[in-house]
Parts: sequence; structure tokens; C-alpha cells
Amino acid sequence: LYQQLNQPIWVATCLGQQGRILAKRGDFDAASQLFVEEQKIHERDGNTAMLCHSLTNESQALASKGDIAAGLERLEHAERLCRGLGTPDILAQNLTQQAQHRIELNDLDYALALLIEEEAIYREEWTNDLGLASNLLSQADVHERRKEYAKALQLLREGEILCRKTSDNLLFQNLWAQNNVLIMISSDAKMPQGKYEVMVRVANEASQLASKLGYPDIAESLETQAKRSMQLVELIRKLPSDRKSSE
Repeated sequence: LYQQLNQPIWVATCLGQQGRILAKRGDFDAASQLFVEEQKIHERDGNTAMLCHSLTNESQALASKGDIAAGLERLEHAERLCRGLGTPDILAQNLTQQAQHRIELNDLDYALALLIEEEAIYREEWTNDLGLASNLLSQADVHERRKEYAKALQLLREGEILCRKTSDNLLFQNLWAQNNVLIMISSDAKMPQGKYEVMVRVANEASQLASKLGYPDIAESLETQAKRSMQLVELIRKLPSDRKSSE
């Protein structure tokens, strides 16, 4: 009908909507074909913003069927267009999506560079505490994978402050990540008592949030871990001061 009425923008909109429905159903090839048709209309009409949006949708469909390289190619194309739009919010979202794919490919240096640029957008161009908190969580993930635990913990603690103002779900993810980093640090026999006390706090609060968010098994596991960490703290407290400092 829209084709008969010569309304290309509405034709493109319909193609995009159909593509998203097919992608949700798992028919990624058919979805990609519709997104490509949509893009041709936007390119012809010079609608750069909608072209970026369509490329992003196609990249998600391609990545979902396992073709991460092709998905990245679409995102990089969209990135070049986004930089000419002067829309920092769209560019930031593009960078974080690229970074996640780079992490999947274990291209950690590239991923970190993308995330640092995204962080700068949130700090300098587009104030978004939720976006910044999520960004710091992703940066921490990269540093943890690189076994840079101190840096990961520093970013997570900064992000925790933002999470408390924005999202319980993101706060849970942050505390869960902190807990995992602290577990890795605890493998060092020289970890100070204070770190164990932080483990207790983090695991306890993460357990409470897991229960609140509907993850009872995770909540129980974290509660058990917190109790064990607390027992270790109590043992350390009972040590003579000279032994405690050496621990």
C-alpha cells in the first residue's frame, strides 16, 4: 500500500519492523534481507540517521547467527555515518556494541579503546549516569580478562556509586563482577584482611539483590560465600598482630 502511495519512508519503516520481528523469531537471514532493502531506501533518500539505525539492526541479526565479523562491518559503517550526525548518544551506543563484539573475539585492546572513547562521550558530551555505569562495568570486564584486577576493581567501585543512583539490575551486575574479581585476588596468600571484609559486604549485598531480582540459586550461593568469607575474617582477627600483618 505504501509503495502504491509512493511513501518510501513508510515502506522503509515497515521493512524495518518486519525485520525486527523476524530476528526475534530467529529467522536472521530473512531479517537481514529486509534490513538491506530498508537501507537502500534510506540511502536513496539521504536519511542518514535511519540508515545508521538499520545497519545496527542488521549487525545484531548477523551477530546472532554467528557472523560477528559481518556484524562488526555494519557497525563500523554506521559509526562513520554517526560521526557526521553530531549525535553523541547514537555514537556512544554504537561504540559499546562494537566493543562487546571485540570482547567476544578476544580483541581486548581494540575493545578497550572503543570503551574509553565511549566513556569520554558520557563525561564530556552527553551526561548519562546509566550509560557511564554500564561502560565502566564493560571496561572492568576487559581488565579482568587481562588479569589487571586492581584496575578492574577501581572501575567497578566508581561504577557502583553510579549504579546505586540508577539501576538495581546494573548494581547487581557490578557487585557480581566485584565479587568475581575479589575471588581472583583472594588466591594471593598476601591479600589483606580489609579485602576479605569487602568480599563479605559485596557478597552479602549481591545476595540480597539476587533474591530481590528473582535469582534464588545465585542468592543462596552468594550468601554461603559471604558466610565463609566472614569466618575467614574472624580467624584473621584472632591472629597475633605480627601474624596478621604478614597475612
